Amino acid sequence: MLRGTDAFPDIYYFDVPGSSYNYINIVAINVDSGTALNKAFLVPYSESLYVSQNNIYLTYTKWLDYRDFFDKFVDEVIVPAFPELSARIAEIRSYKLGRSAQLTEIQETIEAHLRGMNPEQAAARLLSVRQNTAEFQAEIAKEQQRTVIHKISISGMEISYVNQGSVPGRPLNQFSMDEHNGNFRIATTVDGSFGGPVIMTSTGAGASSAMPVQGTGTPEMTIEENEKTSAPSSAPVQDVAIAPIPRTSSVNNLYVLDASMNIIGKLEDLAPGERIYSTRFMGDRAYMVTFRQVDPLFVIDLSGEPKLLGQLKITGVSQYIHPVNDTHIIGIGKEATEEGFFQGLKMSMFDVSDVANPKEVSKFTIGDRGSDSQVLYDHKAFLYSPDKNLLVLPVMVAEIDRSKYGEPLPTWAYGEPKWQGAYVFSVDEDGFKVIGRVSHATNETEGYRLYYGDYTVSRSLYIGNALYTMSSKMLKASNLDNLEEMNAVELPGHNYPEYDYAKPMPL
Repeated sequence: MLRGTDAFPDIYYFDVPGSSYNYINIVAINVDSGTALNKAFLVPYSESLYVSQNNIYLTYTKWLDYRDFFDKFVDEVIVPAFPELSARIAEIRSYKLGRSAQLTEIQETIEAHLRGMNPEQAAARLLSVRQNTAEFQAEIAKEQQRTVIHKISISGMEISYVNQGSVPGRPLNQFSMDEHNGNFRIATTVDGSFGGPVIMTSTGAGASSAMPVQGTGTPEMTIEENEKTSAPSSAPVQDVAIAPIPRTSSVNNLYVLDASMNIIGKLEDLAPGERIYSTRFMGDRAYMVTFRQVDPLFVIDLSGEPKLLGQLKITGVSQYIHPVNDTHIIGIGKEATEEGFFQGLKMSMFDVSDVANPKEVSKFTIGDRGSDSQVLYDHKAFLYSPDKNLLVLPVMVAEIDRSKYGEPLPTWAYGEPKWQGAYVFSVDEDGFKVIGRVSHATNETEGYRLYYGDYTVSRSLYIGNALYTMSSKMLKASNLDNLEEMNAVELPGHNYPEYDYAKPMPL
């Protein structure tokens, strides 16, 4: 095989795997003159977006490529354990070879070097590798999944790129991000990993630092060196294996970045094994809900270095958090059994006046397992007016036919859709009171399509004393005092073309 910088001179090996990129266009429009200014930014893709009065934050997840993984392993583990090989490793990296082939060369160089040592020396070096690997494994777990954040300044018609930063994990949605006093705050979940590859393995007779990469070859050496390393050792080197990166459980973090996108504060490793279901930033506080079997509500102080003030563990999970005032918040989500099986829709009123001991002062559940609300996925479906003490949710109610199941009712039993529309509540710090409910759909018009049909209520608003509910095919006005219908207008909705499937498809 050819060696050195002249190997395969007409072939270039790309170290970076292919990736698609997208143009993100940000447009400033002068509403008086109609003039527009557009700036395009090239990024792999954009996941969650946060916009403040002065800045736009674009985010996307960056996964650690295993070629980068092995590069880091060589730099942080192998080179410190074998400093005398650093020049040789640097030479191998200068070859016009792909990274996998380079790693194979490094592997074989280490193997040859170990065979030239006595057993005690080899054992000491491999012990150093083991110790460095343990530290490396703990740190690399945070690098396997990161969120890259691009900060873009907006001021009038001016759009300018500021800087970028990155944090471990990834945010759930826009409510996992916030800008406060010039700092950017973000809550993330680092997903549990399935571990990493075997970094070093033993081959039986003697120790081998075999990295599991593709490619074959023999190290470049003289005939004399080859004869020396091929001779049997009088005392075989101790078999040593470096375990693979262990599987990790998910953890949750909160980071504070300054105006230059540098991390200046962090709170890490919350609720191992769970993931974030909702977050809400409110001034110098953050409220975070995680879930696996129970619903921990975390109260976090952000006035300085982030610190955990208190937490509450209850059944169920809040997937959307909405502030009522400085001392109370509303949670909308699902009730759950102690085993973690979701049940009906759940509304909770939390008292957070005592930050060390938050309390669920009231809750209200709707329907059985399978009940749902668009609020859990789209916060714009949520209507709350503190002035009117009014709360409106679009709800699909599912009910379990208990005659189909024995007793006791299994926790995994799903209900069937029975009703869809808007639930209307009066709300205060003590909890929720049902005023009534408004529906556009009937079994005759929608049948089983109660959750995604033309008459599925998805939005609500009020003007004066009239509550307006909207679906694809209807806009209805109801009296807020008693929810009696005041008027209704049929809308075009989705007019799907009818087609006779017995006829041939048109060409």
